[in-house]
Amino acid sequence: MPYIGNIPAESYSQVSYQDLTGGSGTSFTLDYPVGSAGEIEVFVNNVRQEPTVAYTVNGTALTMTGSVAATDDFYIVFQGKAEKSGTIPEKQTDGTYVFPDDVTVSGNITSTGIDDNATSTALTIDSSENVLVGTTTRTNLSNGTGNTGHSLDNSGQARHTSDSSEVMFLNRLTDDGDITVFRKDGTTVGSIAAHSGRIAIGSGDTGIQFISGNDAILPVDPSTPANRDGAITLGWSDVRFKDLYLYGGVYLGGIGSANLLDDYETGTWTPVYKSSSGSHPTITYSIQVGVYVKIGDMVHVQGRVRTDAVSGGGGFVELQGLPFTNTSPSNAYSVLSIGYCTDWTNTNFPSTGFLQTNNTAVRLIKFNTSEPRGQRNLGINVADLNTTAGDNDILFSMTYKTD
Repeated sequence: MPYIGNIPAESYSQVSYQDLTGGSGTSFTLDYPVGSAGEIEVFVNNVRQEPTVAYTVNGTALTMTGSVAATDDFYIVFQGKAEKSGTIPEKQTDGTYVFPDDVTVSGNITSTGIDDNATSTALTIDSSENVLVGTTTRTNLSNGTGNTGHSLDNSGQARHTSDSSEVMFLNRLTDDGDITVFRKDGTTVGSIAAHSGRIAIGSGDTGIQFISGNDAILPVDPSTPANRDGAITLGWSDVRFKDLYLYGGVYLGGIGSANLLDDYETGTWTPVYKSSSGSHPTITYSIQVGVYVKIGDMVHVQGRVRTDAVSGGGGFVELQGLPFTNTSPSNAYSVLSIGYCTDWTNTNFPSTGFLQTNNTAVRLIKFNTSEPRGQRNLGINVADLNTTAGDNDILFSMTYKTD
């Protein structure tokens, strides 16, 4: 670039200065040693003295040819020793300046971007090239010592610690889509995305979406996120979850009320022989065992009853004490299955029984005749129960419906 006049300096320097005013005579001591008289400028009353003629130097010893009075304005300029120097940066078209060489600063750097008014350390770059903000020790951010701040490590790690507040805010503007993307060796393995005010988390086309308005978690494609009804498996044949705790129920094979399984329980109950008419016999038992499994509205019971002594009572014999009331439709009786029966009179042993709607008592039924191919529609009278120990023994099971 052409210039009018002198070419602008590309560098500058600030030389050292020594004031000797007040001294007198011909011998003086310099602050810095010099090699020749030409390395300094000597001024007496602002008149520059001629080197080697008006003065000579030897190291720090300055000898004047003529005597200097104490009232003279007497000072030295060291031309061979620069106190400060530097290269003038080149101004760019955008108004910034670029230094052509490396810049070494022994003091602090103050900038409008990181200026902390010199009250504390705003930013630290440690000897390992880790960038630290708000802390001077990167390990304190992750070892539980309570320090807060940020560390951008030269290994690629980022550490952030906050006290009693959110550690990180991630905010995507304008449109829906990925907020964070996770990759392994450059290949995407998962993402966290925002869609219609909701968050979706997953990998590929397999993910879940959180819907706060409906208090629901849905299976979705996290990149869309389109709902994936009936397409995502929870667990695997050989990689299973342990326990599932549900307050409500499970819809199996459909979404209608008939597909809702909302109860499962097991327990015990106490089977007893009683009278259909309310004239109950007095009975002691040698065996009374009853267990049940309730799955939804279906109850399966099984047990064993054997008496020790029987007295009194009348009416038909019923097996009572079922844990839940039968709610099968009218005429849809549940039937008792008797797998073992012993120590009854030959003409009065029960072969089956039935449970009527809205009832917990099973009416015991025997064969009408000794012919096993005959009818079975006769009840057993309480008076026909054997009264001795170890009698009236049956093993049974039954399934029925309840609410």
